[in-house]
Amino acid sequence: MNNEIESRFLCQIEQSRFKVVFCEKFNERSDIWNLNRHHHKHMEILFFLKGNANIEILEKKLQVSLYNLVVYPCGFDHQEFLDPTRHQEVICLWIESTNFVFDSIIHVSDNTGTLEWLLALILEESKRKDCREEIIDHCIKILFTQLIRIRNDSFQSMTDIVLHYINENSSLPITIKELADLVYVSESYLIRKFKQKTGQTPTQYITSLRLEAAKRLLAKKDMPIEEISRNIGFESAKYFSRLFKKRHGVSPTDFRKFL
Repeated sequence: MNNEIESRFLCQIEQSRFKVVFCEKFNERSDIWNLNRHHHKHMEILFFLKGNANIEILEKKLQVSLYNLVVYPCGFDHQEFLDPTRHQEVICLWIESTNFVFDSIIHVSDNTGTLEWLLALILEESKRKDCREEIIDHCIKILFTQLIRIRNDSFQSMTDIVLHYINENSSLPITIKELADLVYVSESYLIRKFKQKTGQTPTQYITSLRLEAAKRLLAKKDMPIEEISRNIGFESAKYFSRLFKKRHGVSPTDFRKFL
């Protein structure tokens, strides 16, 4: 998408009024979560705080994971298939707009925590007895602006494609062969080019993303270390703890004590 089209979308966002029709945080045990194939007359946003899922939207299949956000446009049939081995928790919004709609599926990864912060703010405000609609409207405009910008970040080179794929799927099993096949090069060539661009091998980069995600999850003090390890993509909690201590100088348990 070029700058002219992006500017048109941002202008439409600014000129629209947004209202939250539904806003909840829930998990896989909740009756709220509709796991049948369905659609809505409003835009729906689903943000994964924990866990992952496979999603079918119209004829497209998506694999979403920790800190991924998906936007279902109005009227788009969709269905989530949850991983039964993992705890799932999401923030879900239905949004009504006067002048703006997404015309395609949005699937992005929240690598900075900005989207999670905005969604938590919208959730908190929507639950207040003295909820201010202008605050909700303003937060949604910022959220949608961020989504447009993230979606439109181009990845023109081979390493950009690989980086994008890793950022979207860092909590899932990823092999070097899988990444090399994605861009039709040998594993050794991919590793060399990736390191030239990032200063890290793909494996080191994936580990860095997972350990940063771990720091955010450690702030949730009721979440066991073993669950954090699984949620960020490590099957072994001991291996995760050893990597975390090597990177940050303290164990995950000790790091949590300082929060």
